[in-house]
Amino acid sequence: MTTSPGELTAEEQQAVDFFLEYQESVRHALRYPKDLKKAEEWSRFLVFLRNLDSALCKSSLDGHRLFYRGVEKGYAERLLFLLDIKPGERSDFTPHILQDPSYISFSSSVSQALDRSPGRRDPAVVFVYQAEPGHEGLGVGDEVLLPRNTRWLTTGYETDGSGITYICLERFS
Repeated sequence: MTTSPGELTAEEQQAVDFFLEYQESVRHALRYPKDLKKAEEWSRFLVFLRNLDSALCKSSLDGHRLFYRGVEKGYAERLLFLLDIKPGERSDFTPHILQDPSYISFSSSVSQALDRSPGRRDPAVVFVYQAEPGHEGLGVGDEVLLPRNTRWLTTGYETDGSGITYICLERFS
């Protein structure tokens, strides 16, 4: 999945472990930073971010491979509206740039991506990412963790017979 991340420092490994245990809280803090900026933990959080960023910089994806991420229900509804996608219907598609201020993880299978997506049904939306060799990414279990603030270009979509809408992404510089 990824090349060896090299020797992670103890602090970098602690940051990876902390993220794996508290990833929803970390994502929330990055998406809504003013909730945490007022707290005394903010300076420690910044150190944690620096260590996790450093760990991600040391690792890269090693080949062309598809990864999947389920989209939670509330965001899926807004996303389909903003991209003017009507599941089950074909229409012209206009590419859009998406960016998440948080770290994002992708699974190696669609079923894992859907299982890890809270409130995932109605509508069921899955991001599909074709990894390129050399892209930053850290293998964590059966997932790959990608850097925060990664920018994505939506390149198209398909809806399968089970009602899942797959939105194709490419990393955008």
